Amino acid sequence: MVSLPKDWVEKFNLRQGDTLLVSVEEEGSIRIIPSTLIGRTEPPERAIIEEPDFKESERFKREIFAYYLLGIDQIEIQMKNRVTPEVTSILNDITRSLIGIEITSMERDKIVLSCLTSKDLSIDSVTTRMKQLVSTIIEGICDYVEHLNENLIPSLVDMEEDVDRFYLLSVRLENIGMRKMHDSGLSSWDFLRMLLGHRLITKCVEEISDELMKVLDHLRGIRLNSAEKSMIVSELEALRSCFESSIDAFTNEDLENAHRSYELGRRIEERLKKKFEENSKTEISERKDIRLQFVIHSLIELCRIFRTISEIAINRGVRVRLKKF
Repeated sequence: MVSLPKDWVEKFNLRQGDTLLVSVEEEGSIRIIPSTLIGRTEPPERAIIEEPDFKESERFKREIFAYYLLGIDQIEIQMKNRVTPEVTSILNDITRSLIGIEITSMERDKIVLSCLTSKDLSIDSVTTRMKQLVSTIIEGICDYVEHLNENLIPSLVDMEEDVDRFYLLSVRLENIGMRKMHDSGLSSWDFLRMLLGHRLITKCVEEISDELMKVLDHLRGIRLNSAEKSMIVSELEALRSCFESSIDAFTNEDLENAHRSYELGRRIEERLKKKFEENSKTEISERKDIRLQFVIHSLIELCRIFRTISEIAINRGVRVRLKKF
């Protein structure tokens, strides 16, 4: 039999026969939680912005983005004047930038933005979709190098913007997860580490997509011979394999695969650094295009980010292995 503090019992209006949740923490302590705190439902969180200055559109957008990332479900914008086409254009830019945000009401004195779909998505599914987008971008760049098809560029840019949108969604989902954990009265180091790991991974993937756009920008207009084309395509394909392997190692908690992806990234980086140094020793007059060096430098930077993902995956795999003992 365990005696409970009287003040604590009265605070939660507990009576004889009420259910309590008992959990054992990692360090051995015991946590007791009233069942009334578990799974309770709260009304959708709502934020109000009063009479924003739409002339400072970037400031207004940053505020909307901040509410979105915090997991706010509805944002009410209270208007002083009627909705102009300029205001509508700003709102449309916001809805295109954030997954799930839609204008659900537009009256004379207020506009309501609501997030409709993000709760149906998991953090794992967002990470997987970001991986698919980046892999497709790499494939598209390879195709561009081989065929110089300018029609590919708009779709690659769109996919890079989608990666940014999914990154913002991942941050939102992580904040919602932490808030739910706090509201329930439960805390878990494993859960917090999982959220932190996903935050680091999705940030890395977002940085990868940015770096790939630099690669594409440097490649546009370069006249490459067949050997140079073959080299770039080969290294991009190797990088895609390394990237997919490192992400899979993280999501599957696969320690061995994490080590393999790390070593693969290291070997690719060493190869690229050697190529970069060889080109640097070439006389400037003999170089066909300095932008090729910029491309190689960006590929080296990608290797660094890939190895960071592998290191995170290794840490996760080690923790899983420790639990088995």
